[in-house]
Amino acid sequence: MRMPWTRLSSCGPAARALLAISVVAAGGCGQVEKAPLPEALVVVDTNLPVPLVVGRLRVDLYTEDGTWFESNDFGRADVRDWPVSFSVYSPDEGEGRGIFVRLRAYPEGYVETYEGERVRDWDAPLAQPQATREPRLLRDGVDATPAEAPLPLMTVDRLVFVRLEPGKRGRLPVLLHGACVGTMAHVGPEGRPALGVSTSCVDKEKERSLVAEGALEANMDRPTSSAIGTWLREPCEPDAPDSPTVCIAGGATVLGTVENSDYAASIASMLNTVPVRIFGLHRYYLDRDEVTVARARAAIEAGYTGARPARNDGPVGPRTTRDQDCTFSSTPMGREDYAATCMGWDGARAMCQFFGGDLPTELQWEHAATVAGHAQKRRFPWGNDAPTCERTVVDREPAGGPSGHCAALGRGPRPSSESEGDLSPLGIKRLAGNVSEFVLDEPLPYTADCWLKGPLVNPFCPPPKNADRRPFRGDGFIQLNPRPAYRTQLSTYATLGFRCAYARRPR
Repeated sequence: MRMPWTRLSSCGPAARALLAISVVAAGGCGQVEKAPLPEALVVVDTNLPVPLVVGRLRVDLYTEDGTWFESNDFGRADVRDWPVSFSVYSPDEGEGRGIFVRLRAYPEGYVETYEGERVRDWDAPLAQPQATREPRLLRDGVDATPAEAPLPLMTVDRLVFVRLEPGKRGRLPVLLHGACVGTMAHVGPEGRPALGVSTSCVDKEKERSLVAEGALEANMDRPTSSAIGTWLREPCEPDAPDSPTVCIAGGATVLGTVENSDYAASIASMLNTVPVRIFGLHRYYLDRDEVTVARARAAIEAGYTGARPARNDGPVGPRTTRDQDCTFSSTPMGREDYAATCMGWDGARAMCQFFGGDLPTELQWEHAATVAGHAQKRRFPWGNDAPTCERTVVDREPAGGPSGHCAALGRGPRPSSESEGDLSPLGIKRLAGNVSEFVLDEPLPYTADCWLKGPLVNPFCPPPKNADRRPFRGDGFIQLNPRPAYRTQLSTYATLGFRCAYARRPR
């Protein structure tokens, strides 16, 4: 069989990002010229959010015998770019053929060096590359293999097969489903797809199905609507401006970073934030601010009987950060709107449960701090701009190495009325600075089985009972460079506070 010749054209968002991958020619903007039969119009859509989780589409084509003959990678970071349509057809009107189409949707920038087709399951490292780095893409005898490939854990990877038959034209819709994030296609031996052998995920988490011939629909119309963002979609009603909790909609999110920061890597107790992963979350509610001294005191007066914050009936530091920066006092001392500190993890959790909630999971906390309300994951709750002394309570004590150059604005933890710039798009306060905050999970690296083998939606590593060290997220008033990605484990400390998460809005 003669190798198909391919050509690409893109008409841009205004024309619904039409692509023509053809074996003869592609038209310009507007309608693509009708190709000689047989023809298949492949229509690719996703139910993941764009551009947060999907910003690019990689398309690879293989002949029926598994020969890789085409590869293209397109930026598709505008919702108007979806669905993506392209036509595959034979150069000979009377000749049929089969084509494997591999489709990979992934966020911009999440790639790795291509070292051959290396199978990866969600709970295992990449297979070792072969010396030949097979398969290779050859065009007219010249190696045209792409230098990079999408990161498997950040990708929806779907393999389909279309049979082009003489005299027949049709449409093949393909949905790149959120449940398939991180499930790499098993293309086949040596990276060569084959019917009865190749498998890929369709719509079930961590499951692959045999690739079968796709049934072409007689309709050749190109759709004008998309499923973007519908995976796990659970919208929120608007929050009242004075609501003490903020509703966070369900959907996809990104946990972790591509690599640990130099700052984080310098801290021995740091738990790494790699590998980066895509997960799903159901809708939840989060306290707008850290639990304050006033709120903790009110809980005690209302019948809370669990562990209480350590008392400090003197002024707040600067002396030691282990006790004399504690904010809670026997009677009000002008610190009622300070975050309640010096309360252990067990007490913080018990108080959240008294309020009708619990400590947030790591995923809930990081989603609120770096994703919720943003089009893409950010470094800080407000965006990517570096923090300043005025924006957030940071570097207020000359301890632990930082300079303390922000101490002129007030040492130690500060009241809620300060650092108004430490605010997320949803109105959640002080996730970057002031005090670090307890979270619910066991403090494990993201390479642990709990993360790699756990569920894709609402992942959670149950905490052990009676542990000496507990996890927290974010930074406190001592740190020089607050980063929500910072995660470590401690017990009671004056730089530790908490806020609560809820399945339903508390009354």
